[in-house]
Amino acid sequence: MTGKQILTVSAILLLINPSVLRSPADEARTTRGATWITSLQANDIDVQKNASAEADAERKQEVGVLSLTLKEDPSKENRVRIAEAMRIAGRLRVKEVAQDIVARIDFLEHGVRLTRRPPSPLDYLAVKSLVGIGKPAVAPIVQRLSTESDPLIRLLCLSVLEQIEGRESAKLILRGEIGRRKGDARTNLENALRSIQ
Repeated sequence: MTGKQILTVSAILLLINPSVLRSPADEARTTRGATWITSLQANDIDVQKNASAEADAERKQEVGVLSLTLKEDPSKENRVRIAEAMRIAGRLRVKEVAQDIVARIDFLEHGVRLTRRPPSPLDYLAVKSLVGIGKPAVAPIVQRLSTESDPLIRLLCLSVLEQIEGRESAKLILRGEIGRRKGDARTNLENALRSIQ
């Protein structure tokens, strides 16, 4: 783990949008992040190991907070936090929450209105976030495609898959998955493949 990766999610949240999360512990987290960076640059290997272990533990806890935020009820007051969590996950490539974001792939931020018909995948924050996460988002996307028949969800999932893998690789991935699936899952994946051909 590099020094740049050690900044906690809460510290990054505060840097991006200070009004989203504000607690007395946030300043302490930011200070701990700076201390970890200094410790990782130390010559003593034990100091480096301890700093790395502390940072890993803190990151796991912060990823848990992101995951819980992404699962919140999307009421008006929670939509801002959910949107910010999606942005952070995409920017920091937080692969552990890809499944949570895929579950909300059709999430619209508070105040965003769709003016295009059909809607563009770029209107959806989850699409941008998943593309930011990259390859770790592919498996949850394919899983969602296998369980969904909704055309909007299919469009959004295929957009992510194509942006991450490219059109031809996306087709190969879907063909491979079709060979492993049966029943409705197979039918849904075949429909998805037809959508991009």
